[in-house]
Formats: sequence, structure tokens, C-alpha cells
Amino acid sequence: MKSTELRPRSVIADGNKVGDLERAYFDPKQREIVGFAITTGGGFMKPEGGLIADRDEIQSIGHDVIMLTGAAPTGAKTNERYGDLIDLDTLQGREIYSDQGQLLGHVEWSVFDEQSFELTELAARAGTGADSQQSIAANRIIAIGPDVVTVKADPSGPPAS
Repeated sequence: MKSTELRPRSVIADGNKVGDLERAYFDPKQREIVGFAITTGGGFMKPEGGLIADRDEIQSIGHDVIMLTGAAPTGAKTNERYGDLIDLDTLQGREIYSDQGQLLGHVEWSVFDEQSFELTELAARAGTGADSQQSIAANRIIAIGPDVVTVKADPSGPPAS
């Protein structure tokens, strides 16, 4: 699933709409989504709030909604690791460099496995044309840092200049 396709999605638990997906928490070292922030709607005399759901509190991510395994997610694991996580949306737009020092482009979106929540690829865009987009498999990623993504040079691609 593409990161850009995650929202808008409602979150359902025990037949009730709990709220709406606000963000996905991504561990850049483990390269996987570990939790989700859910905005719970306010209403008349009801303040707006939020919940955190750990990955293992998610039953499924469907085309239309996210299903929780229980009625009240705790988000304990995500909260415990919060300082090591990033909002998945902040990956979009980061520069991508090869280990040879070549700018390959910017992250246009990320793709993750819907069952394991592991990053499977990044889509990089180097320009505005249709041929300026390339897919970078997760096994080529060396590091996802706070500023840039570093990847192994593609051996089948053009040599670094």
C-alpha cells in the first residue's frame, strides 16, 4: 500500500467508528510502521481527542477503513518508542542520495506491506517528466536519516558522475 493512500480512512472497533486516521508512526531504523494516531471526533459538549494504536492492535487495513482488534487501543509500545519514530508523511519530499554521492531525487511516496507493515520500496522523483520516477527497493536502503535517505547505487543504472 502506498503511504499516500492511507488517508482518509476511518478507524472501526467493535462495530463503532472510533475516529479517523491522523498519522502513521514509522521506525526509520527497523523500516516499518509501528503505530497509528487516531483523531477521535468531538461533538456537542465533547472535546476532540486522540488515541494511539500499536501495529498489533490493528486487525486489518482495508480499502475503506482500518479495523482494530479491540475496542480500546492502548498504543503502549508506540508511546514507549515515540522518540525514535517519525511521522510517515515526513518521509515524503526527503532527498535520496546514492552511496556514490549522486542525488537520485526526492521521496514521492513509500510503499509498505499491509500485513507486516514493513517498508518495501520508495518511489523517487528526479524531475517532472513521466520517466523521472524510479522505484527503489527496500533492500537498497542504507539509512533513513532525519534529513536524507541514502541508498546503494543501482548496479544496472547509469554510472555515478
